[in-house]
Amino acid sequence: MNTEPNQQNPYSNAAQAYQQAGHNAVNNPVEIVVALYEGMLRNLEGAKNAYVEKNLERMCELNEKTFRILAALQSHLDFENGGDTAPALDDFYRIVFVRLAKVLEKDDPAAEFDYLKSNVRDIYSKWSLLAKKINDQQKEIAEERGGVSIRE
Repeated sequence: MNTEPNQQNPYSNAAQAYQQAGHNAVNNPVEIVVALYEGMLRNLEGAKNAYVEKNLERMCELNEKTFRILAALQSHLDFENGGDTAPALDDFYRIVFVRLAKVLEKDDPAAEFDYLKSNVRDIYSKWSLLAKKINDQQKEIAEERGGVSIRE
């Protein structure tokens, strides 16, 4: 797997992964991250349901999708400019990856999926707030420019 970020846009690989999943309306890198977290949450819920239904093949497919999202997010961390956040997210992604890889070793895999979803949801909420703040700032700038959107 090539984990080198694209030189023009470090989120292009993540955006491509998201767009391949059938979502095309992303406007900035933070929205891409939010969308990837949404995908992780859907995958974790689906994997839990597949486990409960004893469909381990489907569970593994969804876990693999989550692993790809984690790899995309992790490969685009900016350790030079990310302050304490980049190493913290790196640790978070590693922990989620390992716990998900060992989910069937737990006494209650369904509860482990819930635990992972809860932790992913916490970080997702922070990214969602950041995306909203950026979108609000973009709208404010557009209004100051006389209603011309910077996305047009």
